[in-house]
Amino acid sequence: MLVKSLYEDQQYKLAYQVMLDDPNSYLMDQSHLVLMVKVMLATNQLMMAHILMASLPQVPEEVTTLITASEQQFRQRPDFQTRYQAFYQLSSQTTLQQQRAFEEGKQLPLSEWLTAARSLLTDPFVKPIVRVSVLEMLVKLKRSERYDFRWLDDQNYSLNPIN
Repeated sequence: MLVKSLYEDQQYKLAYQVMLDDPNSYLMDQSHLVLMVKVMLATNQLMMAHILMASLPQVPEEVTTLITASEQQFRQRPDFQTRYQAFYQLSSQTTLQQQRAFEEGKQLPLSEWLTAARSLLTDPFVKPIVRVSVLEMLVKLKRSERYDFRWLDDQNYSLNPIN
C-alpha cells in the first residue's frame, strides 16, 4: 500500500526504493506485478522491466502494453538520440564514464539497447567490465540469439546467453 500511495503521489524514486525492500512480494498476483512495472517505468528502468518479464513464466498483456507504450514515449523524447548515441558509442570514454553510460543505457528501449549491445561486445575499446555487464544483461534477458564478444585475451568468441 505504501508503494502504491507513493506512486500515486508521484514520488516514484521513493516508491522504487521501498519496492526493492521486498521485490518478490510484487510477484504474487497481477495487480502487484502491474504496480511493480509501473514504478519501474516511472523511474526509467526499461531494461529492468524487460529482465523482470523474462523471468516470469507468463507475462500479462497489460504489462506488455505498459512497456511498449513507455518505449514509444521514450523514443519521442528530444534527448532520445543523444542518449542512444551515448550508449552506443561509450567506448570513446574513460572507464568510469563507460560504466555511467552503461547504467544510463538501461533506460533505452529494448531494440535499441540490443543493437548497441551487439556492437559494444566486439568493440576493442569497451572496458571488459562493461562487456561482462552487457553479457550478464543478455543472460538475464534470456536472449536466444548468438552474440559475438571480445574477451580478455583479445580473441572473439560466440555465446548463446540461454545455453
